[in-house]
Amino acid sequence: MKRKWEEVWGTRAREFFLSFGDALFIVKDGTILDCNPKASDLFGLSCKEMKGKKYYQLCPMEEKAKNIFQSHFDEVAREGGKRFQAILSKRNGEKFFAEVTLHSITLKDGSPLFLVHVRDISQQKETERKLKESEETLREFVENAPIGIFRTTPEGKVIYANSKLMEIFGIDKEEDIRKINIREDIYQNPQDRDVLLALTLERERVENFHVHMKRIDGTPLLVSIYARAVRDEGGKIRYLEGAFLDLTEQKRLEEQLREIQRMEAIGTLVGGIAHEFNNILTGIIGYAELASLKIPSDNPALKDLENIEKGSRRAAELVKKLAAFGRRTILNLQRTDLNELVIQHLNIIKEIISDDIDLELNLDPNLAPAEADPEAVREVILSLSKNAAEAMPQGGTLTLETRPVTVGQELAQEYPWLEEATYAAIIVRDTGKGIDEKIMPHIFEPFFTTKGMGKGVGLGLSMVYGLAKQHRGAILVKSQRGKGSEFTFLLPLFQKTETQKEKREIAPPFSFSKRERVVLLVEDEGPVRNIIRETLEGGMCKVLETSTGAEALRIVKEKRWKIDFAIVDLILPETSGKEIGAEIQRLSPQTRVLYISGYSPGSLHPRYRPEEGTYFLQKPFTPKELLKKVGELMK
Repeated sequence: MKRKWEEVWGTRAREFFLSFGDALFIVKDGTILDCNPKASDLFGLSCKEMKGKKYYQLCPMEEKAKNIFQSHFDEVAREGGKRFQAILSKRNGEKFFAEVTLHSITLKDGSPLFLVHVRDISQQKETERKLKESEETLREFVENAPIGIFRTTPEGKVIYANSKLMEIFGIDKEEDIRKINIREDIYQNPQDRDVLLALTLERERVENFHVHMKRIDGTPLLVSIYARAVRDEGGKIRYLEGAFLDLTEQKRLEEQLREIQRMEAIGTLVGGIAHEFNNILTGIIGYAELASLKIPSDNPALKDLENIEKGSRRAAELVKKLAAFGRRTILNLQRTDLNELVIQHLNIIKEIISDDIDLELNLDPNLAPAEADPEAVREVILSLSKNAAEAMPQGGTLTLETRPVTVGQELAQEYPWLEEATYAAIIVRDTGKGIDEKIMPHIFEPFFTTKGMGKGVGLGLSMVYGLAKQHRGAILVKSQRGKGSEFTFLLPLFQKTETQKEKREIAPPFSFSKRERVVLLVEDEGPVRNIIRETLEGGMCKVLETSTGAEALRIVKEKRWKIDFAIVDLILPETSGKEIGAEIQRLSPQTRVLYISGYSPGSLHPRYRPEEGTYFLQKPFTPKELLKKVGELMK
């Protein structure tokens, strides 16, 4: 056999065959005639074991491999050589990828002799697999990235755009985005593209480049761009690549948050102002009423006192609207039929509007009841109707509508205190002059008005805004200049409860003897304290007054007086009236407590807010109102 190979190959070729670094086989008629040591190492079989075997016995699926290999052998016999890949099997059954190269030599008898070169490329295949997997992962990541990723020519033609980028610009098809020119079609100001290009060429990369762009339909966008320049070996710019981050929604939410914070700050301010005014008005109204009781009915000064009281009450109404904006009013939430409420006040609404305004009703008969304060909602209906009438000086149509409104995710994001749920809505629509978009952001601000001097103080819509939010609802506005306005007042639906909580008994039943009643008054505002003292002393009470909680507790602890009831301001210097009242009742269980404040209890921090069912009187109040509340307290 050796002599035969030497005759065919020559001695030197035989040496090369044996020393070759990869597996080599000599095959004739499908049978392995010879192999080199590397073949033995690769397959785990000695050359002696492999000689005489059919080549396809080295494959895991012999019959299938026979058919595949045979076609290669036939082709090589005709054309002289071929390279292909196959899966082969070692002695231990381990499979591996192989690159197989076939060469054919024609013997003297005309039959083909094949030289088979086998190289193990399993590691290469594994590397290729990992590389492909990595490329697919990267491609999938880029394609599904939450930011727009791009590659463009310096001139602005798109080379690549991922799905997010096409979504940002409102483009559906890849071929469509390749047709646009970024500079001309996407930038609101094309010169901004020139600035970006210049900065990128100068710095090689640009980060957080904020620029105003637009969707393909013209919708404005605010985008932050990261870009870098990619150059060829000669330093010439091949393309720009980077990412677009759409900041439009973020910017809208930031502006909305700033608006909410601004309105909250204004609400806090006007709530504090309302509280201070309530204290002042309590003194003015109280002194005017007490003074009117002390002078004869024919005294001319009585008319002046009545005018003082009347003016003070008008001021109190304005303060009430301020308090509503600052969510400082007391709400009596209950099951409320909005349709019934609208119908009850139709006569008042008809008086508000002029004869040349048509009134239309569109009330949903199946509307579920709302959880609302009927009196507060009445104020909203009348205020919105009045505004609508004033927006139609030449006549028009005022429509009052009720219907359910579903708050979705978008609206809940715009008004964070709303839930994604169904609300009951009162809609007031007019065909008037509409609201200019420049003043739209300010319409709910206190004292903002477009009316002339003396025609309004700008508290109507601010009151509506405050009441909407205090109800855990919202006021929505749609308006177009010259085509009218629509205000939608959302209220949460009434939630049924199985049992009604009983009010907590604040103090045990108490009956007074004919002795003088003793009252502990804790109020830091001097004028208010004086009015209360004079009123109660006129009602046969002994008043122990103090401006601090510490002094009040000292009086109780002395036990010098049997205190029948205490009147305590909820906001006291350095302490909480709620805490002082609770301590008074702990030290003197028979003492009942009446809380007073210029704030609504619901608007206060829990530390100052009294428990449900406690006695409370809102400032400003008159001496008569005080005595009436004290009478209730003593029953």
